[in-house]
Amino acid sequence: MELMNSFAARVALLALAGCVASHPLAHAADAPAADDSPGAYTKEIRQLQERMGWRQKTQQAFTTDFQESGDFSKSDLRLVTAEYQGFIDGFQKAIDAYRQGEAEAARTLVRDAEKARESRDWGKRLQARREQFQNWPSEKWAEEMQAKWGGARTKAFGAEWVQSKRRASAAWGRYAESIGPGVGREQQLALEDAAHLAEAEVRSTEERWRIRQTLDDRLWDKTVTSEELEKKIREFEKLGDRTTDMMKQRADGERLWREWQRERAQAERDLEATFRAAWEQQENRQPRRK
Repeated sequence: MELMNSFAARVALLALAGCVASHPLAHAADAPAADDSPGAYTKEIRQLQERMGWRQKTQQAFTTDFQESGDFSKSDLRLVTAEYQGFIDGFQKAIDAYRQGEAEAARTLVRDAEKARESRDWGKRLQARREQFQNWPSEKWAEEMQAKWGGARTKAFGAEWVQSKRRASAAWGRYAESIGPGVGREQQLALEDAAHLAEAEVRSTEERWRIRQTLDDRLWDKTVTSEELEKKIREFEKLGDRTTDMMKQRADGERLWREWQRERAQAERDLEATFRAAWEQQENRQPRRK
């Protein structure tokens, strides 16, 4: 009986001690610090790993697309590989910091990696390279167009079409080179506008070439002539000349559209940055669980 009473007393004391220990006031003076163990940042690590995977897929896609632009984008292939690898390495360092419990250092590494991502807009640079590649007149095309296509009027205007395409290709190349660090925004935008304007001149020149090709095709008997016919020929050629102003107006409208797109893109980046800052602040306020 005494043994049972002694055992019951000890159980009661242990239960009382447990109640005291679990009471909120019992640890008010010495509350434990936030959990900075590696397991506390499993979600952050997983998110970074997913983003690394997306970047690797994007890099592979860009590499494939740039290869299609031939010699015009050889330098881009080296740049895009190095830049994306740097971005991925930055995320890996952040993951390592999280695993060591260094959350603030990890967040700093992520921010630095995000800034590096903005050094080039590879989508725009790729599109500029495509335009540069597509506008460049190959020697075979230029020779055949000037020597074999159409009649006398068409062949006489062929050189102007070739030169307009060369100017446009060079303009797109200059714009592509400007999409990177170290080039002022105003300079880059000016080069972009110049490339689009050169493209508009190509469209106008091509249309004027086709006007002359139509004359050569329709007026197949060169011995036929009259005052009224010469008047109609001049009027028809003026239709082609009008395309110059029309294409410039079109280029100006496209410039306004690009300005709106840039404004929208900046607003989206600001929105994302504000959200991420609020999210990090909220995460920091919440206690970590083991």
